[in-house]
Amino acid sequence: MTGNHEPPTKRSWYLSMGTSTLRAIILVAAVVLGVVALKKAFPVNASQDVVTARPKVHVSPSPSVSPTPSRSSPSPTPSASPQITGVTVKVLNGTSKVGLATSTTQTLQSAGYKVQLPGDQRPAIAATIVYYKAAFKNAATYLQQHYFPRAQLKVAPTSLSSTADVTVILGSDFISASSSP
Repeated sequence: MTGNHEPPTKRSWYLSMGTSTLRAIILVAAVVLGVVALKKAFPVNASQDVVTARPKVHVSPSPSVSPTPSRSSPSPTPSASPQITGVTVKVLNGTSKVGLATSTTQTLQSAGYKVQLPGDQRPAIAATIVYYKAAFKNAATYLQQHYFPRAQLKVAPTSLSSTADVTVILGSDFISASSSP
């Protein structure tokens, strides 16, 4: 008697529906977990975790009135503080060390600079260069002196297609300087 089966019962129908539903739920859960895992493994923007710095508000103290007039000489003018807030910096990695521009960008951001997403510069370069737009020479000089003392300081050429006020291209000299104790 080949081909003869028992007629379907309500119990077998419910069992079949339950099994199919369970399989569908497992499949949906696997797809959702796969999508989440892929999103975390391959972010669209590798620098998306870099948070933009909030502008710092500088409050100058209100002048106070002295109760008695004095004949002292005028107070010396305070030296100009370096321009950090409002200066946009872009860091490019001109080396083979992975993540160098990202870590340097995070350092500058922590210092108060407004940063753009880091990138790569090809071909690789030996010496670090700090390029600046003409109006940002003082800011670039401060940045170079405090963060890139070996870097060359140059006016940004028109061929440098950056919207940043200051663009730093890290060279292999920066790797050796940053890894020394």
